[in-house]
Amino acid sequence: MKLEELLLITQQPLIEYSKNKKLLEGSRLFDIDERMDERKIPKILTNSDKYHVVEIANYDNLIIIDNEVINGNELIQVGQCIDFDSNVMSYLRNLIVNNKYEDDFFKILTNIKKSKQQISCVPYLIENGNNIHRINKIISYETILSFSIFDRISEFDFENRNFSRYFNDSEVILDTDDRYYHMMNIQDSNILQFQAIYLLVLMAFFIKNSRVKSRLLCKMLYNVFTISTYQN
Repeated sequence: MKLEELLLITQQPLIEYSKNKKLLEGSRLFDIDERMDERKIPKILTNSDKYHVVEIANYDNLIIIDNEVINGNELIQVGQCIDFDSNVMSYLRNLIVNNKYEDDFFKILTNIKKSKQQISCVPYLIENGNNIHRINKIISYETILSFSIFDRISEFDFENRNFSRYFNDSEVILDTDDRYYHMMNIQDSNILQFQAIYLLVLMAFFIKNSRVKSRLLCKMLYNVFTISTYQN
């Protein structure tokens, strides 16, 4: 077992890291304190019968440990966003492109817009990027376009389903092209292994919580998935 793994199962990983910081140069540990009260999903995102926002972990209780933290420099701010998986993305395309949707699905999307939470389609990009020869590229582009529209659309326009004016919006097109390019080239990326592991974690989470028909997942913003770093 690696030293980092041993530290994470100790009672005081922060203290033990400090004792071994010379051996841990360049390492970063993520420790979730399970003894703290669990953070609750904002009430606005729980008001739905069929669709639910659930957390992979309680990141409010996350402690990030590295040499900078040990030396008193707090460099990383952890945030959260809502991930859309492939099922949710397909429903979103039906809504925006085909104007077909369930009322309950539209309701939770409306609540997401009101909540101002950051959103992501990383699971969809990873899944399709790793099956690039078996996807319908036109439908995939339309699906990503639908996500980009939802990301950019105003709360008023979404509630009134004013989607048409966004199909040719320059910012929406740029966002869509960038996401599509990332998806099409993901197998050539040097972060593929990290992303594949992340996807496996999501899949395991789905299996564990399979009672819920569909999910919109909260995750930590870190590394290649919209990292937020701040230097004091």
